[in-house]
Amino acid sequence: MHGAQVVTGKSALRPVKSTRSSLTLTPAQRVVVAQHYGDAARAGSKAQRYRLSGDGANTVDAQLYNLNDVPMTGSLHADADNGWRTAIAQPQVTIPRCRRWPWP
Repeated sequence: MHGAQVVTGKSALRPVKSTRSSLTLTPAQRVVVAQHYGDAARAGSKAQRYRLSGDGANTVDAQLYNLNDVPMTGSLHADADNGWRTAIAQPQVTIPRCRRWPWP
């Protein structure tokens, strides 16, 4: 990482502007989805190598990061196979510019 700096406190997300890449991301590609393990689930998840239990329902938490200069609104969905079904707790979301959802 060129020009890295040490972050000593919690800061807001900022849009990233790269001068080294010829790749131009679409606004949708600048929304990142990451699975999130809370403190209570983290140890058990690591022990299972992050596999879901086949014994019953599983809850998977996710965080979305909007790296755009404008708010993004959209619908969430998840695909499953092998007999699994999915349900999204909040299928419609709006993420403010340069923010994470859900946020504290």
